This record gives sequence, structure tokens and C-alpha cells, in this order.
Amino acid sequence: MSVIEEIRAEMSRGAPLTSLEAKQLIVKLAPEMARINTRWSEIAVAGPRSSNHGPVYKRALASGSDEELAALQQEFDRLTVDRDRVRSIHDSLHQTRHAMAVKEASEALPGLQEKLEASIEQAEDTQKALERSFDALQEAYVAVVQARGLAHQGGMPKAGAKPDVVRRLIALSPLSQQNRSALAWRPDVHVDNLGVSRDEASDAARLEWQA
Repeated sequence: MSVIEEIRAEMSRGAPLTSLEAKQLIVKLAPEMARINTRWSEIAVAGPRSSNHGPVYKRALASGSDEELAALQQEFDRLTVDRDRVRSIHDSLHQTRHAMAVKEASEALPGLQEKLEASIEQAEDTQKALERSFDALQEAYVAVVQARGLAHQGGMPKAGAKPDVVRRLIALSPLSQQNRSALAWRPDVHVDNLGVSRDEASDAARLEWQA
């Protein structure tokens, strides 16, 4: 069974083609369509179907026998029919693909809307969980600030934060829906609160803004 016959058999089956199946048949048809068009152009006979002779037919006119010319003309006639057929099949498949894509999109919409709502709920739950984690972060931040304040009052050592802590806090700042001192985007806010040098804080912020 030829490629064209296989495709026509698929198109004439009981169940209608899906858009994906139509696309797959278009892909399957493409090499055969290219082969027919290429050969048709090579042996074209000038006339109502072609404005010029093809290169193969020209050579046959110059040096071929009557039998060779007759064979090329018969092949050209046959390929003309095949060419018209594959064009018709190609157009039909494209129409089917578009029609089915429209139908499938319409039928899929209720399920897609439900999936969208479920995704929104999941995102909202995630956002709530993120806000809870930011509340915990704020508590930890305030605890550090208070502990440093008490240590300062008592003249005791005040361990400072690592330099990258400022960069990491600034990176989280846009994600917070509430104003929290721990997520202030200005590096100088954290300098005294966390015991980070101003230069280190500025450098960390600059790296984050450039990222």
C-alpha cells in the first residue's frame, strides 16, 4: 500500500481524525508530496499544465527515442493526477486539523478552567505558607536585633551576621506582601540591626540588584 493509500485509508475510517492525527498525517504526506512535485517538475511537458519543459524532458527531446518521450509523457500524466490528489489530501487534512482543533479547544475549556482554579488555589496556599515563613523570619530577625541591643547595653560582644545575609534578605524582599523590617530592601537598614559593615551590605545589595 502506497503512502497516499495509507493516508486515504486513515481519513476514511469510521472515527473522525483528531487534530493531532491530522497533523501527523500531514507530516507523513510531506515527503511523498515533495517527491511527486520534484519529479513532476523534472519531466514537465509544456502545455496547459506547465509553462515550460522540465530538464529531463528537454534532454529526451534532444537525444531520446520516441519510446522514451512517450514514457515520460505517460509518467507526467500520471504524476499530474498524483500531484492533484496529494494537494487535495493536504488541503483536506489542514481543514480537518483546524476544525478539530477548534472543537477540541471548546470541549477542553471546562476542564482547563477547573485546572486554572485549582492552580490558583495551590498558588494561594503557597503564598500563605510563604507569608507564614516570612513571619517566622521576622521573629528571628527581631530576636537578633533585641539580643544585639541587650549585649550592647551590657558592653558584651555583639556577634554580627555573615555578609551574604543582607543579600539574601534583599532577594526575598519583593516576595513579601507585608512590610517587614527583616525584608527591607535598603541595605543600610540591616547594617546596625545585624552588625554588618556598611560596605559589605552595599556590595551585597549591588550584587543582588545586578543579578
